[in-house]
Amino acid sequence: MNTLQKVSLAIGLLVFLLGSIQAKVNATVVWEPKSLRVFAAHTGHFYRYAPATIANGSTEQCWTCQNATEGFIKDSVYLTERHQGRIEVNQPAITAGAPGAWDSYHVCDPSVIGGRFRFAQHLYHYALFYTGNDVNASRHNQIGVAFANHRQGPWLKCPIPLVFHADDGTWGVGQPSAVRWDKAGGVLLFYTAGDGAGTRLFCRHIRLWDTSSPNAALPHFESTPDVQLTNTGLTGANGQPDYLNNVDVAYAPKQRRFYAVREQHPYPKDYPHYIGVSLQLVSIAADNVWHGGGAWRVEGEIGPTLTGLPRNHNAGLLRTLAGTLPDPHHIGVIFTGSCAGPDCKVAEWSYDLWQIEGRLKP
Repeated sequence: MNTLQKVSLAIGLLVFLLGSIQAKVNATVVWEPKSLRVFAAHTGHFYRYAPATIANGSTEQCWTCQNATEGFIKDSVYLTERHQGRIEVNQPAITAGAPGAWDSYHVCDPSVIGGRFRFAQHLYHYALFYTGNDVNASRHNQIGVAFANHRQGPWLKCPIPLVFHADDGTWGVGQPSAVRWDKAGGVLLFYTAGDGAGTRLFCRHIRLWDTSSPNAALPHFESTPDVQLTNTGLTGANGQPDYLNNVDVAYAPKQRRFYAVREQHPYPKDYPHYIGVSLQLVSIAADNVWHGGGAWRVEGEIGPTLTGLPRNHNAGLLRTLAGTLPDPHHIGVIFTGSCAGPDCKVAEWSYDLWQIEGRLKP
């Protein structure tokens, strides 16, 4: 057993002991309809989706998937910065790698945390996780990481995927959501896998502390075996049991629970049939993230009845740089809206970011 595994086991046991003595939490979210508003609107044939948003006083920094060329669908990661509700920055953060690179086509699904990370013999304050692939298709996705000392960048990419997946014709791995577990490079990385075994959500404990020698060609990060998270407790838009994908996660230390926002299934049969009608907010005890098992508790839903939008998809939680909820009694969700139906010609050109907030009722 290496050092990282020993630390993970110790922390897991501590979480278990603390969780076993706490009173049962029966929180639900009470949405605040007046908080519903546009976070960032699209212009022309551009889109924004898959937000990762950090609250910093009156400033919000939001990393999203956007297209760089009008009318052309190819994902890059952008930083959109708002101050007192007004967008003041919208600039590229991560773009596709050079031809032949593992991330040479799409880069998307950002997740940003702060801490202390060691890479290429240097220390960095921020890590940005993302999905990348090397084909103009929804396959061969892998997960990468980049580092910076300023949230505006520049970001230095790790040259190899952090989570690999073979080019076997399947979707692969992606949609990372990271939570900091200590200040010395420790990260809980949640991600989706989609392959011949189905669609699942995993959690991996990684220490972003490069232990390779100065002359090494590739970095080395320690990690522990993946834990597959349960689907128990999830319900789809049709009320039937559901599964996890496209999930953003935040930790609530006071409740010792992980909150997650996810798309509900089944996807609709009318256009656009590849994005969800509604989102579900759920939570699970911390011990079940470390060791598996348990059940998700449904906290609330975001759908057409609440928002008035025909599609509600690709959401992210409003988080701190540690990946925690800014307020243990409130929750904020940034999500993507879309047109739908026969008058919706290219759904991507209607993707706006919306925001809604709710109170976690004890």
